[in-house]
Amino acid sequence: MSEGIIDRVMRLFGLKAPAHPAPPPRRVVEPPAEPPRPRVVASNDIPSRSQAAPSPVKDDNIKSPVIETTDANAEQPQAPHEHKAGGRNGMTKVTMKVNGREVSHEAEDRTLLVHFIRENLGLTGTHVGCDTSQCGACIVHIDGKAIKSCTMLAVQAADTEITTIEGLAKGGELHPVQAAFKEHHGLQCGFCTPGMIMAATDIINRHQGQLDEKTVRHELEGNICRCTGYHNIVKAVLAAADTMGARKQAAE
Repeated sequence: MSEGIIDRVMRLFGLKAPAHPAPPPRRVVEPPAEPPRPRVVASNDIPSRSQAAPSPVKDDNIKSPVIETTDANAEQPQAPHEHKAGGRNGMTKVTMKVNGREVSHEAEDRTLLVHFIRENLGLTGTHVGCDTSQCGACIVHIDGKAIKSCTMLAVQAADTEITTIEGLAKGGELHPVQAAFKEHHGLQCGFCTPGMIMAATDIINRHQGQLDEKTVRHELEGNICRCTGYHNIVKAVLAAADTMGARKQAAE
């Protein structure tokens, strides 16, 4: 039955005709776009070789990089050889006279004299107290002078004559300074004592026994006693100076 007949029948019976849905919109399909065609360049549009690129402006201040070539047959400079001080593998044979006996040992060039004495020679009476040359516990006599053995290398002391605390006594008899320290109790823990005795012996020898308390205290400024026993140390040095002076006069 067509749509027009249905409408007439509905009006005949007094009915309202149903609303018909609107037809869907028509879809318009556009044709695909054509790809661009290549442009044909005329021969007169092509730039010549001279017009292809502008020539660079020459600037005398701009330096071109220089590329150096190496000739395989040319003599190449040799790297400097590393110099090793001392003997084989940085070791040096050190010879010296210690406590009247000639000794010779190999040691590294960096070895301090105090370590050479203690470790190579086994003379442990020379102490290491600070590693900063402040305390004086490492004092020995080198060619008759009191020297802190932590301030010089073992190789610097080669061919010298060294006296340590072990070589101060003679024939089993204590040195006058050692005896005075014992008598006047110029020690407590004993760690600084070897350096104190070696320094005191040098002081007495340099001043030829003519000492007073002020001079002794001034001369011992380079020695530190951590037990604060300086009073008895000074008494011991003055007593030793008197003893050594008396012996010198008796010998004359």
